[in-house]
Order: sequence, then C-alpha cells, then structure tokens
Amino acid sequence: MLDICVSAPGKVILHGEHAVVYGKSALASSLDLRTVLYIKTAPSGSSVTLTLPNIGLERRWQMTDLIDLYETLPNSDAQNVSAVGKSTLRCLQQFAGIAEEDTDPKQLAVIAFLYLHSLTLSTLSRGDPVSLSVVVESALPTAAGLGSSAAFAVCLSAAVLMVAGTVSRTQSKWESGELELINKWAFEVERIIHGDPSGVDNTVSTYGGLVLYRKSERMRQIKVPPLKIIIVDTRIARSTRVLVQRVREKCSKYPGIIEPVLDSIQAIVMKAVDVLAALTQENRDTSYDMLEIRRTRGLRM
Repeated sequence: MLDICVSAPGKVILHGEHAVVYGKSALASSLDLRTVLYIKTAPSGSSVTLTLPNIGLERRWQMTDLIDLYETLPNSDAQNVSAVGKSTLRCLQQFAGIAEEDTDPKQLAVIAFLYLHSLTLSTLSRGDPVSLSVVVESALPTAAGLGSSAAFAVCLSAAVLMVAGTVSRTQSKWESGELELINKWAFEVERIIHGDPSGVDNTVSTYGGLVLYRKSERMRQIKVPPLKIIIVDTRIARSTRVLVQRVREKCSKYPGIIEPVLDSIQAIVMKAVDVLAALTQENRDTSYDMLEIRRTRGLRM
C-alpha cells in the first residue's frame, strides 16, 4: 500500500495576461491558496476512483475495463513527455462518455486523469495493475483565473509520477530535473483542459514564488521585498479556453491593432520588473524569495 499526498499553490498574473500566450513575458506569483491531492494505491484491485468534491465530481472505473482501454493506446514512457494525440483523445472521450465538442473543464479533467493514469499502468506493468483512489480538494475557486486547473494538473502529474517511481517518493524536496518533468506533464494536462495555454500557470504552481515567464525561455524567479496584493473574487465564472479563443480571433482579425497592444503589455511587464528590482535594492535586508511569506512555495509532498 502506497499513500501519497501532494499540494500545489494557485497563481495570479500581475502583468502580461493573454499576451503571454503570444510569446510575450508575464509576471506571475503563487498564492497562499492550495490544491491538495490524496492518492492511495494497492498492488492489486478492481477499480480506480477519482473524486473532486469541490466540483461535485466522482467517477469510478473497473480496472479490467481500463486495461482494455489502455491496451488500445500507444505505448508511452513517463520519462518522455508527449502530447495526447487526436486518436487517443477520441478513445478516452468515448470511454468516459464525453462528447468530442464538450469543453467543460470538469469533464476534461477526467480525460486528463485517464491519460496520466494510462502512463502509470504502462510504466509499472499491464499485467500487474495498480488500483487507485484519488481525492482532490482545493481552497482555490474554479473559473476565477487563479490557476485552479494548473494546481490540479501539477498535483496529478506529481502523484502519478510518484506512483510510477519516475520521481522520488521519499525525499522532502524534488531535484530540479524531477520538477521539470512534473511541470512538463502538468502542461500537457493544461493543454487537454484549456487547449492552448501559455505554460505560465503550471510553471508558477510547480516552482512557487514570483516568476518572470516567457515561452521558450527559462523562467526566472524574482526576489522582492514584502508586498501586499489584494485579490477580489467577483464570483463571475469564466472559461479560460473561451477567453483565449476570443483574443485569438481578435489577433487574427485586427493584427495591426492587437500587436502594438501586446508590445505595450510587454513593456509594462518589464517596467514592473525594474520597479521591483529597485524596491529590492532599497530593502536588501528584508527581501526574500517568495512573494507570500509562509505557505507559498511551489509543489509539496
């Protein structure tokens, strides 16, 4: 019996929202609100259960049915990150009873779970399956732009890789290579849920702190003095997938207007970095690595 508990923080993008999808920089911070994933495994068993009480989701599958499904999927290696293919996605959707056009994040989270679970079985042994019971609880509101799906993705990725033995199960802190692998698989989960994410959400959730992020560049954690940030939850739900698609449509329709806006957003991000750097110099004795004081580091076991 292997019991696992991992947690990851949410995030807030201070500057660079949407522009980061188009290769611009974003300045984002982890939050002192976390998602926690509990997973229990047994060397044999007959079912896999996924429970997300915050959103009223509970799904259970028979292990034999999952094995039959996974045997139709391409073999995957947990060490080598790969995006879910269209044929694999269709197989998972059909198995879960989810329509191809369904973009409900709750349903897509089920697809993401099944995809990563298939990696676990493939890594361990198809002939010696592991029964899983997974419960995910969160202090993060959903559909609020605070990275609830990214925190879920990071927790799921870490837990699955731990079960597979791909990352450490015993050390109190993962090595940089392990964190990188967790982050990459979390990004693939985000792609399933959101379609075309930038990668900033899962990166902040994995590493924690204040992060300067840009696609195709190494993220940079920034030291800052103690700051207070007020976040107001409007309780108006919105879909990241839909919002990103709307911006994409505007970029395609009005490139001459939108591209200068994206450049201006980039300039604001870099100006904010300069301001924070100046504040850090003025408060050298009180600066610290994390924007939030205590429970704000990245992924935890």
